[in-house]
Amino acid sequence: MLGLASFITYVMIEKCIFSFFFYVNVSSLFLCASTGSDVSFTKLYQYHRIVIATGTPQTVRSFGADLHPHRIVKSGPRLAVLQVLTCPYPAVQLEPYSAFAGYVVYACQSLYLVLMSLLFRAIRRSLSRQPLRDTNYAPHRCNHIPRPYLPLMYFRQESSSANKPPPSVPRPSSSVLLVSPANEVLLLHRVHTSSSFASAHVFPGGNLDPYHDGAIPDEGSPERHQDGLAYRIGAIRETFEETGILLARKNNELINLDVKDRDAARKMIHGNQVKFLEWLESVGAEPDLDGLIPFTRWVTPATNNKRFTTQMYLYMLPQSRSDMPSEMLIPTPDNGVEHTAALFAPAQSFLSRASTNSIILFPPQYFLLTLVAKIITSSSEGTGPQQILEQREQLLSFLKQVPTTETEKGKQHKTSMIPWANKVMSPHNLFIRKQDKRIVLGLDKPGPELRDSERGGDWERVVLVNFGKGGPTNVEVRGREEVLEEERQNYKSDRLPLQRHKSHERKETERLVRTSGHISDTSQ
Repeated sequence: MLGLASFITYVMIEKCIFSFFFYVNVSSLFLCASTGSDVSFTKLYQYHRIVIATGTPQTVRSFGADLHPHRIVKSGPRLAVLQVLTCPYPAVQLEPYSAFAGYVVYACQSLYLVLMSLLFRAIRRSLSRQPLRDTNYAPHRCNHIPRPYLPLMYFRQESSSANKPPPSVPRPSSSVLLVSPANEVLLLHRVHTSSSFASAHVFPGGNLDPYHDGAIPDEGSPERHQDGLAYRIGAIRETFEETGILLARKNNELINLDVKDRDAARKMIHGNQVKFLEWLESVGAEPDLDGLIPFTRWVTPATNNKRFTTQMYLYMLPQSRSDMPSEMLIPTPDNGVEHTAALFAPAQSFLSRASTNSIILFPPQYFLLTLVAKIITSSSEGTGPQQILEQREQLLSFLKQVPTTETEKGKQHKTSMIPWANKVMSPHNLFIRKQDKRIVLGLDKPGPELRDSERGGDWERVVLVNFGKGGPTNVEVRGREEVLEEERQNYKSDRLPLQRHKSHERKETERLVRTSGHISDTSQ
């Protein structure tokens, strides 16, 4: 109600200001009107019903009505067009014959814009104090308030968007959430000098390379942001280069290589001395492309300089391969420039360590681990072989089911019918929590490259995180409705002492009035 009242007040004040300056402008300009040759315009600045125009002849339209060139006249070739009125009547060019009239027009227009700008700022500051409302629209603290048209605001936005550089093109990459035979998850620890995700724990993966992975879809192609052959080959190649685990089959089972042959192949492939597929063919193996299960795609926000469009996969190693060590050093070809170690551990243990900021997990890794940890646990936690198999089947069923949400409001959102294999998530800021200053990231949008498509991410869940020089901290995945309701309650609790103070003042005033009235009665 307060927002509606503020908006109505704004409209009434704006109309009064506009009417006054419209009268002054028109009165001044009609004193300077003249007739002459025909002219039209190339540049228009619209201020409600007034059009300021400059330029050479050209047909223009404004507010649905033509400004006919033969009805617009001018007295001399040197006199610039100052202002015309858009209306159903014949439009007449209005020019100042005196400096005084020109100054009056310019001063009135400038004063009008200044007053409207100040009024807009005051109204917006008042509306910004309104409590948050949960909407499915673009997040903004005032997105539930009608926004009136203001010329000054319009041109500022147009100017800023015109000067804003376009976002960088996201590089195609792929990553694998690798599950061990004991239902543990593999994470790599990056070194602090890494070019991206420094000191963080990440899934194995990296950028696609056309030399090894084949043709990569063009930048403007929709296939660039879809699961494809190049993404799958790149995921298997990067996993082999970074961990030594080769997701390739020979005679319908995963191939086992001698340690020396494996390390030599990793070095040659990393140095582009041999193509990955040609080397696989030389050892009689082929990549296990069907074993990769798509598990969301992540597009880096447009505000970042380095951007990636990363296809995430889930791969579950067969239970028969139990000789895989739980922890191993990685003899990487670049002498540990990118990674220092790999660790198989339960998904929940990584989340617990991240909650105490013992390790660094970025939102994509934390989000996917949260989903996996709800379903699978490792054998080290007392899970037997049969339970491991059942958990894997449950995880596969979870990835295929729709809707992907649990709440009624979440099921109404269009992203709920997008399976996890096709979800595209580009984190965007919703707001900053007042309680702990953590940023609330929405995951429902697919990024600027897919803005006009039917694709999307997850509306029901949000990620809470603090970003600092050391990377993300205090990461947490929670329900959107729960977080918004908590923020509303915090807002109400902040206002409650003030409301109680006002209520106390009102009651005290009423008590004093009653007391004074009682004293006056007894004195009589």
